Amino acid sequence: PLGMVQVEVEDFLGRCDQRGLLVQVNYWRRAAVGLRNLANGGIQEMSGNPQAIFITYGNGLFNNGSHMVDLVRMLFGEVADAQATLSAIPVPDAPIAGDVNVPFVLQLRNGATVYGAPIDYRQYRELGLDIWGDKGRVTLYQESLIAHHYPLKSNRGLDHEHEIASDDGRQFDCPVSTALFDMYDNLADAVTNGAELWSSGSSAFKSENILHALLESAVTGNVVSLEC
Repeated sequence: PLGMVQVEVEDFLGRCDQRGLLVQVNYWRRAAVGLRNLANGGIQEMSGNPQAIFITYGNGLFNNGSHMVDLVRMLFGEVADAQATLSAIPVPDAPIAGDVNVPFVLQLRNGATVYGAPIDYRQYRELGLDIWGDKGRVTLYQESLIAHHYPLKSNRGLDHEHEIASDDGRQFDCPVSTALFDMYDNLADAVTNGAELWSSGSSAFKSENILHALLESAVTGNVVSLEC
């Protein structure tokens, strides 16, 4: 992340802006070809409008959780409200000192709800996204390396009803292997030609504001608005 303390991040970005310095943050999914294709209409085509979105993460909200929150913003737009559903959970040997896991709910501006559930990485790793739309389901598991689409079909138990065929998914190609190289290419294009950064400091700041809102909510128990 840009930092664990909001005021320090604001100061850093302000100083860079004063000096005309570009800031690119390594939320690498924004450069992954497969995920960019999803953001540019692919997810809408397969799943339709999102109804419920489930995040599985571990090893810290600011570590892995930040990437999944940023991916949700990339695919579905901005967050309106954030709420922790339980107190923060300490992470043994956290990669980022002081980081914690937080179970949470996010309300998107488009009306969809995002549920975040941390797991203990001492047993196994998972960093995944499970999207239930109004016309299909899409899952992105194991760092987005395993992608499946589950279509809408007639319900097997009731007439005139439908279901998501979760036993009849189609794995689809979602390439992410060149993302870091593509990030550097995008940075070079921005420096040389004035191209827009895919993962700018200002965009990362929005994602990390959501994380700070969740920490606040974990302490107060309140819903934190992010509309402003």
